[in-house]
Amino acid sequence: MLFQQFQAWADYLGGRLSIAEAKAQVCDWEYTRKSQIGLLRSRGGRPRDKDESMTLAKAEVASRPEVVSAFDEYEQHYLQSKLLKPMYQRAVDGASYLSREITRRQGGNVDRRAGRMQA
Repeated sequence: MLFQQFQAWADYLGGRLSIAEAKAQVCDWEYTRKSQIGLLRSRGGRPRDKDESMTLAKAEVASRPEVVSAFDEYEQHYLQSKLLKPMYQRAVDGASYLSREITRRQGGNVDRRAGRMQA
């Protein structure tokens, strides 16, 4: 019963982790796309002047509300995946430990090396 609960938690957390990682990737692409489109629009298709700083242009684009909200959404899903990863790993490790312990207590942990050494 306990093993099944650990396995169920591992399955659930694995699914949540996959969703969070996928959403973070999509949000990262969206953030990059909005930043690049904003940079192109701010320059109006003209070549860069010697006096114009690319850093300043990028900072102006990064402060736009649509770019900020895209980054915030990316960061939310990224941090969620970072929080879920250790929880998932603990559940998997717990299920593995319980599986080994059940096998050992049922007598299934026979030392197979002894049989090979004598043959």
